Amino acid sequence: MRAAARVVPSFGPTVQALERITTSAGDFQTPAPTSRTVALEGRYRSRLPETLDDLAGPGHGIVQLPTHIAWSGLTAFDVDRPRLCTSMYQVVLTEGLQEDLAAYLNRGLLIRHWPTLRKVAGFVIRDVWEAAFPELIGRPPLRS
Repeated sequence: MRAAARVVPSFGPTVQALERITTSAGDFQTPAPTSRTVALEGRYRSRLPETLDDLAGPGHGIVQLPTHIAWSGLTAFDVDRPRLCTSMYQVVLTEGLQEDLAAYLNRGLLIRHWPTLRKVAGFVIRDVWEAAFPELIGRPPLRS
């Protein structure tokens, strides 16, 4: 006596069906993989202000960053203290959206602290900001 064929439920297309679909679909070009650096450059470039004059953040005092920017560690920074200001600016440059940059960064403080920021913020942020704003290049380091 012949054994009954066992039916296995299918939860999607079989390998053969997928091969038929991809073969009949033609020759699609797949985009080249994007490197992490290229992706970060695009992200940071899209967040840039139009001009440094758009940076209207506080020039003095304690600044409380929201948790979507400062989600780990310090959230309040005294921008009158160079090390804390540099630390806050690094966080905002890395994590902030375009409107956050305008709200929390100050043009004068950014220019003043850029020689240090360009070393600690990472080469992608440095390259994107210096390409967009050449006035940041060539300033002597601030002594803290």
